[in-house]
Amino acid sequence: MEETRYGLRVDLSVPPAVAVERATEALKQQGFGGLTCIDVRQTLKQKLDRGGRGAGLP
Repeated sequence: MEETRYGLRVDLSVPPAVAVERATEALKQQGFGGLTCIDVRQTLKQKLDRGGRGAGLP
């Protein structure tokens, strides 16, 4: 883990989806529940009919 100007940086040895799955399971084992993932790009596309930094992005 490396401290950066904006927070902490961690280099993963597994793909991000695997890391999220493992972290979610570890948090559940510690009693955390109801974790929510928000897809900001999808939410903006639904609300603003835009997909990203420009019109027409998926």
